[in-house]
Amino acid sequence: MKERYLKILGSFEGIQRRTDDISKRVADQTEAVSMIESALTQLFGFNEWINMLVRDKLESITNEALKNIFPDKEMSFRVVPNKTKRGIFYDLYIETNGVPTDLFDAKGGGVLDVIQMCLRITYLIKMKGKVRQCLLLDEPLKNLDANRIGLAATWIKQISTLFGIQFIIVTHIPALTLTMENTGVIKVRLADGKSEIL
Repeated sequence: MKERYLKILGSFEGIQRRTDDISKRVADQTEAVSMIESALTQLFGFNEWINMLVRDKLESITNEALKNIFPDKEMSFRVVPNKTKRGIFYDLYIETNGVPTDLFDAKGGGVLDVIQMCLRITYLIKMKGKVRQCLLLDEPLKNLDANRIGLAATWIKQISTLFGIQFIIVTHIPALTLTMENTGVIKVRLADGKSEIL
């Protein structure tokens, strides 16, 4: 009887850990969407003509990223202006195999990670000459699966070369550091409670 109880208890604890992990992922997704919405509000604070240029650039960069990082899927990103009595708002959509999905309902954190990064890149490009072309990103691709990390790293290198943007990326993903090896990787480890550069 005791063995059976311990086995059931172990199963329950495993389910609890998985539930906690899923809850954390949902919270991360909600936070990512909230950050995108906040940044987009700032980004589209310019007049309507500037909005159109920014929107086109954001869609272009994001769609190129999706094509490179998710080559096995037919995906596109759209920013749709929505005029209301309170002003113009922008709805974000991911279209997968011809089916549009509001970004708030989109599944898969990797896609949201890529869109969020593209939003920052677009803002930086539009502010060229006003701000330094450097992006500091902390775990920007944490939700991408291992198969797509190399594709994402290659895309980041292309964007860096094309637009002259310096990326400083903090990550714990070994596959990303291996892919970026020739671009200047600084490895740090924790030893006796202190950070140590290898």
